[in-house]
Amino acid sequence: MAGQSVLGKHRPTCPYSCDYVEKRCPPVLKALLSKLNIICCYEINDCDDILLYESLEQHEENEYIYKIVQCHRCKSDYLKKHIVQHELQCDLIYI
Repeated sequence: MAGQSVLGKHRPTCPYSCDYVEKRCPPVLKALLSKLNIICCYEINDCDDILLYESLEQHEENEYIYKIVQCHRCKSDYLKKHIVQHELQCDLIYI
């Protein structure tokens, strides 16, 4: 084992046998996070929205028109804002 990198191996558990415990965010940290303006992760798909930390998750998962979705017919990927128009014109049916 000498000379092997711990970083190069995937370990499903902590090497020190620690237990994972999920804790609530301390109020001070939550207050600091609530002041952050965060660029949407879909900026690469032309979203220019800058959001407050507390609304970021909902924006990216539920209300998001720049999310990649799959056509039910041809199984190709499109932006959510374009999928309805594509499916109206799509002649392919995936078998």
